[in-house]
Amino acid sequence: MQIRSYNPDRPATGHHFYVLCKGNNSGRPSATPCPNSFAVCADTQEAKETLYWLSYAMWKGNAFHPFLRGSVIPFITIHDYRQQLTGALRSLQPSSATIEQVINVLRQLDDQEAQARERIKTIAQVRHLVFRKFIRV
Repeated sequence: MQIRSYNPDRPATGHHFYVLCKGNNSGRPSATPCPNSFAVCADTQEAKETLYWLSYAMWKGNAFHPFLRGSVIPFITIHDYRQQLTGALRSLQPSSATIEQVINVLRQLDDQEAQARERIKTIAQVRHLVFRKFIRV
């Protein structure tokens, strides 16, 4: 595993994902880069998936919040992120079947959350249309 600051002039190659390092969502993994992020590169696709979902679980569980610094814009240092991710990776159970099951559950939950967001967006649009119809009458 290699973690470095994202630089648009030096794109990451191979199996990689990005992690936001500034703001209240510091530690949030993403498939697309943004200016304030780290690039996490792995040797294999399976290792990348494991690291991505481990980082996602840590972000959702607010594992990075104690390491945020900065008085105006909170951020996490690359050293703190690397140390926390490495520690969490060491604490994983070695059984790959268990890791794959957890990753599948996290994927399913993420998909369900995205579907729920879409439903809420549709409900808000319908509510807006109903209000507009009601006001015109």
